[in-house]
Amino acid sequence: MFRRRIQRAIRRMGTPAIPPQLLRANQWMANGEYENAASAYKELARRAEELFPQRAPFLYIEAGRAAILNGQTKPELPICGADSPSSLHKAETIVCRQSVNI
Repeated sequence: MFRRRIQRAIRRMGTPAIPPQLLRANQWMANGEYENAASAYKELARRAEELFPQRAPFLYIEAGRAAILNGQTKPELPICGADSPSSLHKAETIVCRQSVNI
């Protein structure tokens, strides 16, 4: 009886807090709902620019990947997740720096 409670408590402590919107976006990608996933990733990336700038490029890339899988192959600035050229430049710079370091 007590053993089960302890095991459950340990499992809860070890799970990272994943934002529900990211879970939904991942689920939409898995289900083939690429348009919903693209918009969710784009919104997450916009918020991540301020809070977690190191994660924003990955989310922009996922948004672009979902858009391509949805059939949107023409380059459109809103699909990239950038409303201004400066934020797009920041994302490109971070991605380029990470790829050079690898």
